[in-house]
Amino acid sequence: MKNAIFSTFFISAIAMSLVGCEEDNSNQKNFEKTAYEPFLLSYAVESSRNKFNQPLPDVESLNLNTAKVDLGNRLYHETRLSGNGKLSCASCHALTIGGDDNMPVSVGIDGQKGPINAPTTLNSGFN
Repeated sequence: MKNAIFSTFFISAIAMSLVGCEEDNSNQKNFEKTAYEPFLLSYAVESSRNKFNQPLPDVESLNLNTAKVDLGNRLYHETRLSGNGKLSCASCHALTIGGDDNMPVSVGIDGQKGPINAPTTLNSGFN
């Protein structure tokens, strides 16, 4: 009985796979070409114009206000702005290692693990 069920199942599986191999996919290929190529082309053109995909400007050309840069640096490293007075932005977003903490999830106040990692703050002033 088991052999008959197995044989029937095996023969059915082979028959279905052979029928599936004979299917003509030319309409599917035409659909993919028609539907996606204009979208991808327009996306590529739009992305090339997107300001976020352009090279970053030279720091010298930005005419930065030294007092504002100093204030931003002090606030970025200020621990009194955190909930427990022990952490600063730089605690999780270390600029020396790319503006993040290089961990899968961030560790916050009292060692609590957060649900996400610390995203980079490197070059965030250009966003």
